[in-house]
Amino acid sequence: MGVFQEDSEIHVSELIKLWVADGFLKPIDGKSLEVVAEEYLMELIDRNLIIVHKLDSNGVTKLCKIHDLLRDLCLREARKQKFLCVVNLHDLNNNPQGIDTERRIIINGTSKHKYGPPQVLDFFQNPSLARSLIVHYEINDFEGALRSGNLRLLRVLKVESPDILPIFWVGVYELYNLRYISTWDIEFCESLSASLYWNLHTLHAVECIRSDIWTMPLLRHVELNSFFLPDPPNAHIFLGNLQTLSSVRISQCHKEVVERISNVKKLRISCEESDTDSLLCFNNLSHLHKLEHLSCYFDLYLFPINLILEETLRSELQRNVAFPFEGQFCSLKFLLIDFCDNLVRWTTDDTHFPRLEHLRLKRLDKLTEIPLSIGDIPTLQSIELERCSYSAIMSAKRILKEQEELGNEGLRVEINNTVVKIKELAAYAALVSVMHIIDQIEHHPRPPISLHKLQVESLTEKIAFLQEFLEGYKSHVVNSSEADALEMRIADAAYAAEDAIESHIMDQIHGKNTTMVGFDDVLLEIMDKLTRGELDRRIIPIVGMGGIGKTTLARNLYAKPLIIEHFDICAWATISQEYDTREILSDILSQFKKEEDKKIRVSQLIKLWVAEGFLKPINGKSLEVVAEEYLMELIDRNIILVDKLGSNGNTKLCKIHDLLRDLCLREAQKQKFLCVIKLRNLSSTPSLNTERCIIIHGRTPEECDSPQVLNALLSASLARSLIVQYMSIDFDRALQSADLRFLRVFKVENSGLLLSFTEYDLYNLRYMSTKCLDFPYSRLQANFYWNLQTLQSDISFGVMDSEISMMPLLRHARLNDHSLPDPLNGQIVLENLQTLSSVSISKCREKVVERFPNLKTLRINCGESDSLSLHCFRNLGLLHRLEHLKCDFVPLSFRNTHSFKKTFQRLLLQYIAFPHSLKKLTLSGSQFHWEDITTKIGPLPHLQVLKLEMNAAAGADWVTDEGKFRSLKFLLIRSSDDFVNWMTDNTHFPRLEHLRLRYMDKLKEIPWGIGEIPTLESIELFHCSSSAVMSAKRILEEQEELGNEGLRLVINTELVMEMVAVIVIEGKTFPGGRRNHLVSVMLRCQ
Repeated sequence: MGVFQEDSEIHVSELIKLWVADGFLKPIDGKSLEVVAEEYLMELIDRNLIIVHKLDSNGVTKLCKIHDLLRDLCLREARKQKFLCVVNLHDLNNNPQGIDTERRIIINGTSKHKYGPPQVLDFFQNPSLARSLIVHYEINDFEGALRSGNLRLLRVLKVESPDILPIFWVGVYELYNLRYISTWDIEFCESLSASLYWNLHTLHAVECIRSDIWTMPLLRHVELNSFFLPDPPNAHIFLGNLQTLSSVRISQCHKEVVERISNVKKLRISCEESDTDSLLCFNNLSHLHKLEHLSCYFDLYLFPINLILEETLRSELQRNVAFPFEGQFCSLKFLLIDFCDNLVRWTTDDTHFPRLEHLRLKRLDKLTEIPLSIGDIPTLQSIELERCSYSAIMSAKRILKEQEELGNEGLRVEINNTVVKIKELAAYAALVSVMHIIDQIEHHPRPPISLHKLQVESLTEKIAFLQEFLEGYKSHVVNSSEADALEMRIADAAYAAEDAIESHIMDQIHGKNTTMVGFDDVLLEIMDKLTRGELDRRIIPIVGMGGIGKTTLARNLYAKPLIIEHFDICAWATISQEYDTREILSDILSQFKKEEDKKIRVSQLIKLWVAEGFLKPINGKSLEVVAEEYLMELIDRNIILVDKLGSNGNTKLCKIHDLLRDLCLREAQKQKFLCVIKLRNLSSTPSLNTERCIIIHGRTPEECDSPQVLNALLSASLARSLIVQYMSIDFDRALQSADLRFLRVFKVENSGLLLSFTEYDLYNLRYMSTKCLDFPYSRLQANFYWNLQTLQSDISFGVMDSEISMMPLLRHARLNDHSLPDPLNGQIVLENLQTLSSVSISKCREKVVERFPNLKTLRINCGESDSLSLHCFRNLGLLHRLEHLKCDFVPLSFRNTHSFKKTFQRLLLQYIAFPHSLKKLTLSGSQFHWEDITTKIGPLPHLQVLKLEMNAAAGADWVTDEGKFRSLKFLLIRSSDDFVNWMTDNTHFPRLEHLRLRYMDKLKEIPWGIGEIPTLESIELFHCSSSAVMSAKRILEEQEELGNEGLRLVINTELVMEMVAVIVIEGKTFPGGRRNHLVSVMLRCQ
């Protein structure tokens, strides 16, 4: 057991193979060595020397562990008897000792011991007695040591990573006694001596191309990641000991091969498109009479094969698959169904699975329910669901409830749907938020503070324990109006940890020293007066000359945990005995803080979720993807309603029903998660000293300026989120006076006020959104906004790349214009930046673009002043992950000559490079020729949405051809003034779903072939020519006659005229300046 690292989870199958290879198991007649090893292991488990850690699907021990103290005892005894030597290189340096006489050696080390001390190097350079060698770290010239022949007595060789031994060449090393080899990559030489590996038992590797196992007669286990298995060289070879074979292609399972491995117990096969002519080989599996475990991986449907071939394959498989067992599920104990995306209905009976014990369902988002009869199976012990549909979850709960009513207390139902289990727990969200802060600080390129390693480890361990506890915790006050006391204690503890970390960040960045030398006695005296309980005390004055520290003393008093805990209400400027009814949301969706019936923009909602910090990271997925999955689960459960889809088919706007929203607010009140202030009902100053998320709703700017609101802001010292509907100068001044050091989210819905980005000490800010924003460069510091993730404003001033460079965690920047000079040496790469809008093409120099490698959404503009920078368009091709690109071209001045315009267009076409990763492209005013649209844009392999606006394409005729626009689903053409003739075919847009034509008053007709596109769902025309409208109607009639009832036609020709009429009438009513503005709007509409 000392072979394995301390605290490691030991795979029983690997342990048994090592025992067999080492050769110290006593054979017993009628039993294989593996069975003998299993009996030894069970004896150790029964005596509590080995701990069962996990069972597999058939109830057998899969993972085990050994207690650290017992492991240390075993190692000491083994070393005394020279049975096993575990070499820790650090200890070996301090206590030199020879290892050249050891027979079983495990070498542990770290990166700083890369080449090993002299004792280890001598061991590899001289003949050794070692029978087993397990290496966990890189040793200098390990491959050369194998070639030298000094390890010729070796039986077991196990290397843990490709850095130790990139490739193990079978036939090159003189390891004639080898029984067990486990390494990263195994390659077989062309000419392999038949007796070279006569004794090999186990062959294990991650990679292997070709394996000549027929030269290894004692082979018991082959575990390779898909290899070529040649036919046996002659009829006399029989691998009677082979028990495990993984993984081979079905095309290699000829009858001659299968008959020579007839004792195999575990087999993994794969079937790919190239194996379609070998499906008859499935029949040969019936000859494996001792086969117990079969795993089949079919990769057929990942290839672009036609439907006829697919149906043929299915029928062939049904005819030819022959599995070596009889009956229909009569012995089945464990059933797992994972990711069957078409499974909707399951009809069965309790007699169909008479011995089923465990049912596992994973990623079945369309399954309507689990049959109730499953609960009637007498042997059933557990049902587990992971990421299944809401209806399936509810059916599992009904089964459990029914069985409990019948007296069956043995059934266990576990639901591991992240959204279902934790979204209602503010405590869990608070824990995730703390972990998020720690992770950001530890991985930040310029962290504002450093955290003590031991403190971080201790805090992380406790948070992980509490998270695991909450995932299985069932609150006893679910239907009560009171909050769960235990959940609130956990949440409060997490909030306290957040406060401590973020307050320290604030002090470090701001340069304030909050320690008050010489004030300790005064601080204790005032705290005693405040908490003594005397009812007649009203005012405690703090007097002294300016700068002596009166405010610092007051702030320290205000923030003391004893003061916060002692008083029910704490406020910085005004203390009121009146409580506002705190409406708090438990579901994290409610963080958008909207008024009733308001449409929610999904992109903004997701940014808010990310900024709040309570999304649990998932390896391999961005936080935005995790948020989208949560949202889709809520939509699938009809908790959230889809209001509008975007052009790419994703949810663009959503809503929540009023009744459900009210329920969320009532539940949130128990969790103390959010405070919503409705100004129209406000009569006194609310206390915000304990609130963490604050939303202020007002119908007018004057309501937001009320004294109650302004005074309340001064007490919001713990606020993490502040969302305001209106903002005025007085409100701005109140914010500058308030202590908002912990604020993460600051959003102003409607305000023409120019906000200065650095007037507020918001050092922990993650999300900033307002209408007008100013960046006074002189005040910015290196760590001023170290944590900022989202920055958006309709009008912004002074935003430069130097400021952006100080925001290394920035994910989304939406400003009206950026100035992006070439980066200075040492400026960081913005790995997290996904959205950048908008920048001039002249700023997109190569050195700038290279700093945004993961950019997904980009909006650029190009005007007459950029004519000398058109070469920068080729740098767009460097953005290999760009998915959405919008290019706005300002029309060239009429003063420019025809020659200038022609040259501008030629250079633009010469330089522009669209990344192949693009999924959505919007062009406005580019005036490309229609032929250029086809040749430049048509080949983009992943393009799904194309919007051509405001003469993005110029010319009268558009002739398309096949092989272009292969993935296009949405096409918008708007205001192409010269567009007359469109000649295309249904094969030219093979996947088009939606066609939108707007302001096309010269277009003669929509081509007939458009209606024959099989995927087409809708055609919409807005202010198009009458002939185009008539052609659309004919297409609809023709499709209806052919039985296509799915096509939808929307025609709107009157709305524009009504808009113009209204505007003209209003224009006559208002004075000159206003009228001129309205007339300009009218001209744009026409």
